[in-house]
Amino acid sequence: MKNKKILLIFFIALILIISNVKFVYADSLSVEMKSNKQEYAANQTVRIVVSIKNIESQNGIYGLSGKLDYGTNVFEKIQSDENGNTNSITALNGWGDLTFNSESNEFHLVKTSPAKTTQEIMQIDLKVKDGADLGTAVIMLNNLEATNGEDDITTSPTTISIAIKNASDIDTGTIIPPIVTTPSPSVVPSTVPSTITVSSPKVTTTPVSGNLPQTGIGDNPTPILIGALVIVLGSFIAYRRYKDI
Repeated sequence: MKNKKILLIFFIALILIISNVKFVYADSLSVEMKSNKQEYAANQTVRIVVSIKNIESQNGIYGLSGKLDYGTNVFEKIQSDENGNTNSITALNGWGDLTFNSESNEFHLVKTSPAKTTQEIMQIDLKVKDGADLGTAVIMLNNLEATNGEDDITTSPTTISIAIKNASDIDTGTIIPPIVTTPSPSVVPSTVPSTITVSSPKVTTTPVSGNLPQTGIGDNPTPILIGALVIVLGSFIAYRRYKDI
């Protein structure tokens, strides 16, 4: 009896401990870049919008920093003053205090109210140089680190590819969809005809000779009753022996 009481107390204590445990998961988010065109020529400006999405943070996101990598053989160098101010990068949707170091290409911006939903946070303008190398130019944001006001949150780099072409090779009459660095998979529904004709299959029955197998007790329940009686008698005898001990 004493051992049973100790075991019961142990289980009650274990249940109380588990019920008061709070499981803490690391905050996370992803950063995305997109452009409204994918082809540019010399002296044109590539406008890139940076967004944060997939935010998993109870406190929300208050800041983001990182490094902007772009080819200076394709784009003109972004200029900033000694305070980190630049005309090439603009904060959006309540984000501010944006600074950019034109030597290290590092940026930093904050938001006074927490960001908990998908939103555009800044715009980057890169001008294609006169005589820029033709081909694919890759722009990357790396060393990305956000903050929830208490902890730093490291997230994966994001890239975008831009085609640099001669002006004569760009189809200005075609609207080019935005480039999304991490596109969501889409499901294309199959074309369904307006009228569907369904033919019922012909069912052929084959007669079965002989008697079909039966289920249940059947017409002779005697074996079942005898077995039940044996169990009842055995249980009664066991009970009487237990009482006599």
